[in-house]
Amino acid sequence: MSGPRRIVAIAFSVAALGFAIGYFIYAGRPALSQSDSSGRDEITLVCLKCQQESKVTAAEYATLCPDPSALARCPKCGATEAVRASLRCGACRRAIPPQPRDAPFVCPYCKAPLAPR
Repeated sequence: MSGPRRIVAIAFSVAALGFAIGYFIYAGRPALSQSDSSGRDEITLVCLKCQQESKVTAAEYATLCPDPSALARCPKCGATEAVRASLRCGACRRAIPPQPRDAPFVCPYCKAPLAPR
């Protein structure tokens, strides 16, 4: 191979290798972030009455909250005041119930600032 052809072949090889590495990193990322498949259907509930958090499966949640527009029944105290929590405080690691839009974005328990919405 002459000079320009060799440079093009080397550039093409490096680009193909970079693409392959990038693809394998991208494709393997979801598998690395989820350690086990059993945690996917877990729902964290926070009771507004007893302030306890509970982890339930999706099937248990369906029995605790038959009406999706209503509050769920707390598995610990039995009150119908449990809500799904989708956020966890980075400082105290407690599950945070949904907050009003105008509320400051801080943890209601330890008052640590939370990540931006």
